[in-house]
Amino acid sequence: MLPPGAAPSCRIWAHWNDNPDDINDYSGSAGGQSDYGPGDGWDLASHSWTVADGHTGMIIEVRTYSSAGDIVWIDDMSITVPDHATVRTPMQTEIQRSTWANIKATF
Repeated sequence: MLPPGAAPSCRIWAHWNDNPDDINDYSGSAGGQSDYGPGDGWDLASHSWTVADGHTGMIIEVRTYSSAGDIVWIDDMSITVPDHATVRTPMQTEIQRSTWANIKATF
């Protein structure tokens, strides 16, 4: 994997978390987007995961590669999960089957 060509850039990455009571649990890397953003404007970042046998949870993160003071904005984020799955935000707010307006109103 090549480093980003310019800062700021970012990519989507995840790791398995099989303990729903501990946000810091790390049960191995789940991989993610192999390409960094170009660092020069809007970029579409996306990745799809399939839950590996034996894992029950996943932490998805945006990894930012930048210089001091750089800002990366994430908007129009979409997460699609099966009916039995729950998505939680960093504040542990459960968001299921919500429109973007409902998600924004949550915060």
